[in-house]
Amino acid sequence: MTDGTQDSDDAALDRTPGLLRRLRAWTMEAGETMVSRVSDNLANFAAERQLLVWTLALSIGIAVAYAATLFRLLLGAMQWLWLGTSSETMLAAAAQQYWFVILLAPAVGGLIVGQILYHFLPGGRAMGVADVIEARALGDCKITTRNGLWSALAASVTLGFGGSAGREGPVVHLGATIASWLEDKFTLTATTRRTLLACGVAAAVSASFNAPIAGVLFAHEVILAHYALRAFVPIVLASVAGALISRIHFGSYPAFVVPQFQITTDWEFPAFILLGVTCAVVAILFELAMMMTERVSWRIKMPIWLRPACGGLAVGVIAVFLPQVLGVGYDATDKALNNQWPLAVLLILIVAKTAATAITLASRMAGGIFSPSLYLGAVSYT
Repeated sequence: MTDGTQDSDDAALDRTPGLLRRLRAWTMEAGETMVSRVSDNLANFAAERQLLVWTLALSIGIAVAYAATLFRLLLGAMQWLWLGTSSETMLAAAAQQYWFVILLAPAVGGLIVGQILYHFLPGGRAMGVADVIEARALGDCKITTRNGLWSALAASVTLGFGGSAGREGPVVHLGATIASWLEDKFTLTATTRRTLLACGVAAAVSASFNAPIAGVLFAHEVILAHYALRAFVPIVLASVAGALISRIHFGSYPAFVVPQFQITTDWEFPAFILLGVTCAVVAILFELAMMMTERVSWRIKMPIWLRPACGGLAVGVIAVFLPQVLGVGYDATDKALNNQWPLAVLLILIVAKTAATAITLASRMAGGIFSPSLYLGAVSYT
């Protein structure tokens, strides 16, 4: 037994150098492969100037966040001039204001917007999200800085004086304008320019809604029109920077406070289907109302500088009876989500907000449609 065991040990010792050599060779091969991959990735990282792209993305996120902050402050300052408050919760202040102030404020804002359109914006209209998409698809991501800044000013006047529209569209265009301006300072590839343009948009959405994930998704789906791993890191950097700066200045509160819900029975699912159908019908009618109002508006011949004032006056007439249609409408949206209005008022608000937004945009006052869409969805849900 001892001799057999000794022979086995000797054979194992004889095989050990071969195993060690194979293990050493495998280790060296794995190490060389890892070093090769790391060096290749670093070379590609340097060749594609990813460190510069990430730095620019972070810079864009910070700049856009502060631009969005200034936009909100400017909007609030203009609102304070006639309403006495710069808060987004403006319904209480509107209820205490004289009726003729509510009537005339949107018209005065429209008159100012008309002067901006006539003197400073080619084509007689403010820019929006559609122009950003067009710049990405056809214009090498180039957006004129002058047009972007004047469009933002026109939107702040529109919303500050009670025009019924959204602030996200103008802020998105402003964010894209800042990104385009910064891109022009460097020699970048077309792919990199598209990525940085999406960074500006992501930061704008993130700063507006305090929602960085929404900013990342919006930039990929709407601006890039696809998901790209190479663009993911820069867009996330910009979006997170936008959200952080927004929270520093406005707190970590979401744009809307959605009440808690829970499903207690399977019989509730048909109600969800009915809600989806209802919201779809409201959305279709909203789109049709905007298109029809646009066509009717441009059949009426009048100077471009006067058109927004007439539209603002029409919005003021509606707001005298229903001040809930004024401005961005976040206050009214919150109240609708929390069931603070009876059914009859909600049905009237669907029609009134649709009409006020369609008139505002058809008369060439500046603004977006995202916030009004959320408004109508909240009112339809209840």
